[in-house]
Amino acid sequence: DVLSTVYNIEKNINRVKNYAQEDFIKPFKVDLYGQSNKDFLKNAYYDPISNKLVLGSVFNLSTQEVINASNDTDVVIHELGHKLLDNLRPGYIDNQFHFESEAVHEAFGDIMAFLSAACDPNIQKYIQDNKIDLTKTNILSQIAEYFGKTIYTNIKQTKELLNTNPYMLPEELSKIKDEKPIRDISESFEYKKYSDLKKEEKKVHLQSRSLSNAFYKAFINFYNDNKDKYSLNEVADRFYNIFIKGTKISNPATTTIPEFMKSIIIADILFNNSQLTSYLVKSANENKIFENLNINDIINEINNSRKLKVGDLYSILNKQNNDSKKFEKELKEAILKILKNYSLDFDYLSIDDISVSIVPGFNEGINIELTYRYPKSTKVKSKDYPVYGGGIFVFDNKMNLIYSYIEKINEQKVKDMQDYANIIYKD
Repeated sequence: DVLSTVYNIEKNINRVKNYAQEDFIKPFKVDLYGQSNKDFLKNAYYDPISNKLVLGSVFNLSTQEVINASNDTDVVIHELGHKLLDNLRPGYIDNQFHFESEAVHEAFGDIMAFLSAACDPNIQKYIQDNKIDLTKTNILSQIAEYFGKTIYTNIKQTKELLNTNPYMLPEELSKIKDEKPIRDISESFEYKKYSDLKKEEKKVHLQSRSLSNAFYKAFINFYNDNKDKYSLNEVADRFYNIFIKGTKISNPATTTIPEFMKSIIIADILFNNSQLTSYLVKSANENKIFENLNINDIINEINNSRKLKVGDLYSILNKQNNDSKKFEKELKEAILKILKNYSLDFDYLSIDDISVSIVPGFNEGINIELTYRYPKSTKVKSKDYPVYGGGIFVFDNKMNLIYSYIEKINEQKVKDMQDYANIIYKD
């Protein structure tokens, strides 16, 4: 079991590094049984502070056994997804109180779990041999069915004991079951922006379902339409590749579900000849992630983004500069100038309000990632928490700008973050 867990982690790390064309993953620890931090008999989670996957265990009331999350591959890969996304986009956790960045984190983990399973030749054979309809609940769409059925059955049994009969015999108790996965991403779910959610709907796992279901539907529809050309494993490889590439060109600071889905679609247009685009757009529109967005709209957005005036960047990047501090200062000055030329909303910015990093791009190109500090912050218990926006410039190997994105100042974002902060601290 331990070897299987380690193998699945290593296999997906290598796959993601290959898709990202970058060795961005920082070393981390794995607690296979949740015995550190006194977390034995608890659920699994990723702890960014200790840089650790804690896989935890639960006690099965029916069988009187301890069930380890490390034995459920979906749980392992979901938590690994949190780790990988945190390394690619640390702002999604660091930018406190941004609800949809957290929802994207949960969707990211579920999507990674199902894609990892879909890449498995044994699962491919099982699906083919049993003629499984992937549009309905199935082995791919059910996330953490092994771990989930223990958790949900325990909850149902505990309620029965507390509310009905605390002296119930074990054999009677074992008849009470609620065996289901933690989530089933084949179930359709419509997106609502944060300001339209009721308080009881402001749950990140719930909000994540519109993204994970839209991606899953696009995957299944493409597979069903192309069974004569590609195996399930080959389709999974294509979607996994674009999923990671889309993540790598997403907003570095925070994201929303529509923004993140659009990044995946743009990656498919830029790096995969739009092979998956129509499927991704269709499923996203069905889930109300977009309001009747069409492919031409996205292509026009990409083309317009290439018109951004970045001439000062070229001269800096082409310089032979051995002074790293001087280079960083000149780079930030150039980015600051671009932002202020882009919108008058950025007139308040100083060089100390922005951060810039250059990372490997695709096919020997580079990406320039930037974050900037908003003019307003959120406040909790008299303490100010800064709000950050972001942007990205994607260059090919000839230093042509092939895509750029700059987040505009959004007052609603600050209001939503303040509301979510109030909910967290009141709860």
